[in-house]
Amino acid sequence: MAECRPRMRIGLAKRLVRPAGETGDTSYVGLASASLVVRLVTLPLTGAAGIISARIVVDETGVAGYALFSLVVTLPQLLPVGDLGMGAAVMDACGRRDSLGIEAARRTITTSARNLFLLGLLVVAVSTGLGIFGAWPALLGVRESAEANAAAVVAFCVFGLGLPFGLGGRVLAALNLNHLALLLQAGGSASALAVTALVAQLHGPTAAYCVAGFVGMGLAGAASLVMAGRILGLPLLRDVALSAWPGRPSARVWHFAGPMTVVVLASSVAYSCDRVVLSHVAGPVSVAAYSAAAQLYGPLFGAVGMMGLALWGAYARRRGSEGAVTPADLKRVTAFFALVGLGMGAALVGFGPLVVSWLMSDRIEVTTGLFVAFALLLLAHACNYPNAMLLTDPPGLRRLAVCCCAAAVVSTALTIVLSREIGASGPPLASFIALVGCIYLPGRRMVRSRLHADRTPRPPAEPASEKSRTLIQKENHGATVCGPCGGPAGARIPPREPSEAGDPPS
Repeated sequence: MAECRPRMRIGLAKRLVRPAGETGDTSYVGLASASLVVRLVTLPLTGAAGIISARIVVDETGVAGYALFSLVVTLPQLLPVGDLGMGAAVMDACGRRDSLGIEAARRTITTSARNLFLLGLLVVAVSTGLGIFGAWPALLGVRESAEANAAAVVAFCVFGLGLPFGLGGRVLAALNLNHLALLLQAGGSASALAVTALVAQLHGPTAAYCVAGFVGMGLAGAASLVMAGRILGLPLLRDVALSAWPGRPSARVWHFAGPMTVVVLASSVAYSCDRVVLSHVAGPVSVAAYSAAAQLYGPLFGAVGMMGLALWGAYARRRGSEGAVTPADLKRVTAFFALVGLGMGAALVGFGPLVVSWLMSDRIEVTTGLFVAFALLLLAHACNYPNAMLLTDPPGLRRLAVCCCAAAVVSTALTIVLSREIGASGPPLASFIALVGCIYLPGRRMVRSRLHADRTPRPPAEPASEKSRTLIQKENHGATVCGPCGGPAGARIPPREPSEAGDPPS
């Protein structure tokens, strides 16, 4: 009976990841399509859950309470470091688990969770310290009150302690199950709504409403870890929960996490300064118009991003293997992404002005040009994702980090210039130019070079000398580290003679 369980888990995994088991571009398109469909289906559900939660908070705490709630729950989004790039290390290790070994993937998950746990403790310490000194009301820009102080401290503590569980979605994405991770995220939104309703029934304080969303996120992450653990046959939830325990195994992660953190920081700078620049050079009307259009652009960009994330694990699994991504694969999947981006952009231009006009009660005029600029930016992101996901190894991430830093500088400078000339359309147009010139085109050249190198036939290796053959055989019989074979330390590998083609012995 014990021997049947791993087989059952493997069978479940094969059924769940069947589209990725195929070769060629159909698996990539299938993975991206599954994520897109699930994202579009769950988007109204999560949106409705958010609206109902907001209505409950307004009814129970009033306008002032809802304002405090909105400030507190959006503050963690201002932390530009994200997951410290740990998700990149986890996705690569899990995506290449067949070549690296399942224990290497497990050590990477444990190490990443430990680092995020330490980051969470830092968040808890800083937020608690600010609360002790009563500094949160001033930072939030609200009147002095114990309620505001308590709400911020409690919300940040729950957010910080839940950071390691966010790795669950990354593990599922690396297993080609990003669509399942999105479904669990939608379940997290429903859980947040349930917690909000329960707090309302108990007439809880504002702080309890503020933690509802973070509780839902934590539950979704824990469920993702449980699901991924069942597929891999590992107790991932326990590993993450006990990751900070002394003596746990560790792995090297910063060669992924460091460049990825730079990418996230640079992207945050590039896109978070738009409203600030507009408010200085164009006025509040332009800020309102830009914000209204960005509300429609954001969900579409999120859907494209989820499609791109679905490719990461599949690319990582085939990196460096005989079934590596071919130029034809890349062309077809890029064409699919471009068609999706083009369709979303057309819908944004066609329906955006009408929706924003209703949203703003015709108080401001939002031109079609603003939506055209956002549509161009969306199309550029869609075309860039298939290339960028091929550069998710450490050398590629380092180059992407340089490109993103350059894009941040160019985007900020162009935003200042274009905002003076064309108003609200300036920031998205500047971001489009920076993305194409500083990220897409250089990334495209890097990817072409890699694909060409992968397809270039390598000369056969020279036969090993008699001295090295004897040394390797002695090491194998002595159960020591295997030499050129690349096997694990302590493995006994029977020696063989060189083949006629000149392969070295192993």
